[in-house]
Amino acid sequence: MAHQKLSDSNIKLILYNILKGLKYIHSVNVIHRDLKPSNILIGKNNQVKLCDFGLSRAYDDNQSMTLYVVTRYYRAPELILEWNKSHTQIDIWSAGCIFSEMLEGGKILFRGEHFKEQLQLIIGLTGTPDMQKLKASQEAKEYISKLPFSSKQDFRKRFPDASVLAVDLLEKMLQFDPDDRISAQQALEHPYFDGIRNTQEEIDCTRPFEQIEQMYPNSVSTDYKKLIYDEIVKFNEDSQQALIQQAIQNPELALWINKLQQEQKQQLLEKLQQFENSKV
Repeated sequence: MAHQKLSDSNIKLILYNILKGLKYIHSVNVIHRDLKPSNILIGKNNQVKLCDFGLSRAYDDNQSMTLYVVTRYYRAPELILEWNKSHTQIDIWSAGCIFSEMLEGGKILFRGEHFKEQLQLIIGLTGTPDMQKLKASQEAKEYISKLPFSSKQDFRKRFPDASVLAVDLLEKMLQFDPDDRISAQQALEHPYFDGIRNTQEEIDCTRPFEQIEQMYPNSVSTDYKKLIYDEIVKFNEDSQQALIQQAIQNPELALWINKLQQEQKQQLLEKLQQFENSKV
C-alpha cells in the first residue's frame, strides 16, 4: 500500500477488513503487537489477512509484558513511555498510523529516527498529554514534564484531503491516552463505514488461539515450512493470476511484478530462517 494514492473506497474497505481482523483476535484477548503495512496481506477485492504473529501475546490486566515491538513508526506512545501493561489499544494505534499512511499516499505519519524524536512527533500532533492520566514509567513521566507544552493540532487541517468522517475516525484511533482510544468494535460502528458494513462478518473468535505446535504436535520444522508456504500460495493465487493477465498488456507492469516477486521471495526466506532458528 506504500507510495501509491488509494481511492477513498479502497482505503475504507482495507481499513474495515483490518479492523474486523483486530476485533476477531481481540475478542480472545490476543494482541498482535507488530501491526504495520508489511504485516498486512491484501488480495483480490481488498481481501485482508493479518500476518506475522511472532510478537503477539494473550494478555490479562494483571500481566506485564516485554516492551519490545519491531517497528518504531507504528508504536503506541504508552509503549515508548515504557508502560508495560499491554492491551488491545496498542493495535488500534498502529492501525491508525496505517490509516493515515493510506490517506496520504504512503507517507509515514510519525517517522522518528529514535524514540525521543518519535515521541516528539506524536505530541506535536496529539498535544501534550494529561500528566495525571499518563501511562508511563516514572522516568518517562519526568522526561515528558520537561518538554515544552504543545497544543493539539486540528486534524481537519492536518489531513485536508481526507473526508470529514475519515478524519473523525482517525482522530479517535490516535488518542494519546489508550483509555480514550476507540476499540475495534467501536471503530467498526463508526459512520465512516456506512454503506459497506456487513455485521455478519464482524465475528468474535469462539475458541482460544492455539500455538502451531499444539495444532500439529508431531510435525517437524520442514512440515511447518510447508504449511506456511501452502497458505501463502493459496492466498496469492487469484491475485497473481489477475496481475499476470494485466502484465500481458503492460511490459512495465510485468517488470514490476517480477521485482515484487523477488522481494517477496527474499522476505519469505528470511522469515522461514527466523522460524527455523527459533526452533533450535
